[in-house]
Amino acid sequence: MTQQQLIPRQLQSTVAVEAHLEASLPPSVVSSLDAVVDGDYNIVAYTVDGPCPVDDLTAAIAAIDAVSKPMPAKVLGMLIAEVFSLTKRKKDDQITLDLAVEAYGSRLEQYPADIVHEVLTKWPNQSMWWPSWHELKEEIDWRNRRAKMRDALEKKLTPDRTRTVINQAARGFKA
Repeated sequence: MTQQQLIPRQLQSTVAVEAHLEASLPPSVVSSLDAVVDGDYNIVAYTVDGPCPVDDLTAAIAAIDAVSKPMPAKVLGMLIAEVFSLTKRKKDDQITLDLAVEAYGSRLEQYPADIVHEVLTKWPNQSMWWPSWHELKEEIDWRNRRAKMRDALEKKLTPDRTRTVINQAARGFKA
């Protein structure tokens, strides 16, 4: 079985997954989501401005979760092995390499399959060296707009306790 056969069709392209996600989000959420960008126009966060029903927010979080499933361990192992075979690394003993591959696998299992697939398949074309975990995490986080959307939606669902505490404290001083 080839790597392509093991990956569900909808997870092969991050662009396709993002398009599918955007089409499945409730209209109230789509119109309320605003990207926060840095000086290089990289999306660093999202805000949810405007009214959104709680049901729409929870439906959007469920839609994000549905397209953010981790990669099956077997496919992930094949991709790590591919990157390993196509890059150079410092000379290590076999035990160190086995531990590194296991550590990478356990961390990469926490991210959406399509993003991990994209980062790992592109890595040997952008660097001849085996990536550090920091480099991989940076690439994954840069591409993982869904996690930033999810954070904003969860923040919108959580009431702002700061204003409540301030109001309660202010009432206490007036008494």
